[in-house]
Amino acid sequence: LYRKLSMGNNLAKDQDQLKNLNFTEDELQKLYKNFSKLDKDKSGTLEPEEFFDIPELANNPLVKRVIAVLDKNKDGCISFLEFVQGLNSLSAGSSQEEKLRFAF
Repeated sequence: LYRKLSMGNNLAKDQDQLKNLNFTEDELQKLYKNFSKLDKDKSGTLEPEEFFDIPELANNPLVKRVIAVLDKNKDGCISFLEFVQGLNSLSAGSSQEEKLRFAF
């Protein structure tokens, strides 16, 4: 998986942060596969339009808020690391504080 994440300049930093999440290597590979399917333009990031192209999300008023929360560096796109960090915040292994921080 880590070889696939070679897009971007912070690969070593991203790898360290991925290792600190509540996901196994196998789970991260599955998440990356699904992330890549959503990444229609193969840019390595998810743009808001790619979320809105999903019929179930197209008219959901919460999608913009979720994108804003996931976009930690505020560049308008969601990287794989930002994506899994957001999912990690909601996972069973995360603390109540992490879940609240994600929500607000």
